[in-house]
Amino acid sequence: MEEISWYQLPLDLQAQFYKRAEEDSDKILNSLKEVSKKLTRLKSDLKIEFNQFNFSDKELKIGAVDGSKSMSMSNRLGLKIAVLSCCSLILKGNERIENFRVGSIKERQTYSDESSIKRLGLLLSYIERKSALEILNEVDYLIVDGSFYGFIYPILRLKKEGALSEEMKKLLNEVYYLTNKLIDSKKVIAVVKRSRTRVIGALMFLKYKDASYVDLLDRLILTYILPEQSIFDYATVANMHDENFVQIYNQISSLILKRQVNEELIERAKDKAYEPLRSLGLSEEHFKKLSRIQVKSYTDTATCEIEHPKLDIKELTQIVSSKNFFNPATGLPLILDMVDSLTSLPSNFTEDYALEVQARAIYKAMKHNLPIDILKMLFLSMNPQKK
Repeated sequence: MEEISWYQLPLDLQAQFYKRAEEDSDKILNSLKEVSKKLTRLKSDLKIEFNQFNFSDKELKIGAVDGSKSMSMSNRLGLKIAVLSCCSLILKGNERIENFRVGSIKERQTYSDESSIKRLGLLLSYIERKSALEILNEVDYLIVDGSFYGFIYPILRLKKEGALSEEMKKLLNEVYYLTNKLIDSKKVIAVVKRSRTRVIGALMFLKYKDASYVDLLDRLILTYILPEQSIFDYATVANMHDENFVQIYNQISSLILKRQVNEELIERAKDKAYEPLRSLGLSEEHFKKLSRIQVKSYTDTATCEIEHPKLDIKELTQIVSSKNFFNPATGLPLILDMVDSLTSLPSNFTEDYALEVQARAIYKAMKHNLPIDILKMLFLSMNPQKK
């Protein structure tokens, strides 16, 4: 039986954490009161259209691609190691097709862990996009995990740190090109699980000069407001049909929160929305082709935020209402939950993988009469206490 984590701590630490938990619960209750007031008021003030649907018996051939990567590096004296996995899955009725890919990076200790993890993330995006394109013609629709261009933001931080190599720029351009091909197909949608979308707060400010809601996520608001089996389409409140309306309004909310409101608010928000692409030398043409919807599938689940290449609401409804599309337990596409489970890496797998590499390297070094002592030094843990 697994030991309860609290009891693994010294008694004094336990007591302090129990005290802190009590204090944090009080703060959360105070925050809950404030959020509850806002949501109750917003439910009566916010006038939005939503489309209701019924689940269909029609089956679509759906594909999904997702990947997983090391959350931390395996740090050795001479190198650092991290791994990734990717799976594509196709479902229709009893048909199930899986395809797996793996990858890794092995770097000298000159790079920071944060920088290495960002490079690993870009490599994972590349493998995911390649896998998606390989099965695209075999499915009616394909789901990718995370927003289409989510990969650019960590790379922008690398550039600002002066750590973006020419090799990484080349890989970035390739991922960008593959992503554009997926968008052009009009068969791919992206599920945004870790949503930061705050369009509703921006709308309320622009319409009523009310800044009360810019700190609330749309997913929280719409989970509270929407009935089950309904869709909120951001296009119904858009007045910038040739722009990426959602990202621009997100930036409006951010500027309001920072108290940077002036007559040029919308233009400044546009610049901030497109600045990451421009800074990396990428065109915003395909970025502007994207919009989003929020879907509430079941009463006791959160909404599912879906980014799409400005598909018609009828087509989107056909997709999300298809047989067994949503998992009743999570409110997310069932196939995406399945592929996520298939690719998840155990927390200690990176260390186990590094030990496997070490064992194989020692065997080969012995076979070729190479210096074993130096090889062993390369694999000594940087922080043995944490093993």
